[in-house]
Amino acid sequence: MLGHADLKKGLIVIVEKQPCEVVEATPMRCAQRQLMIQTQFKNLITGNVLNMTVHQGENFEEADISKVKVKFL
Repeated sequence: MLGHADLKKGLIVIVEKQPCEVVEATPMRCAQRQLMIQTQFKNLITGNVLNMTVHQGENFEEADISKVKVKFL
């Protein structure tokens, strides 16, 4: 399980039972509040971009995806 502080650009995680890639992760701190991360996730199946604010204590499951170089003839 990955915490909110582990979210970095290029990481692939499971969000709402779909594999998503982290496009952007920007830390934000409001006055006297805990750290929040403003993130953009790109769904790898549909291609939709999801904007989400991740609060401290939220966990994500890392997706088990392998990349293979192929050649189409």
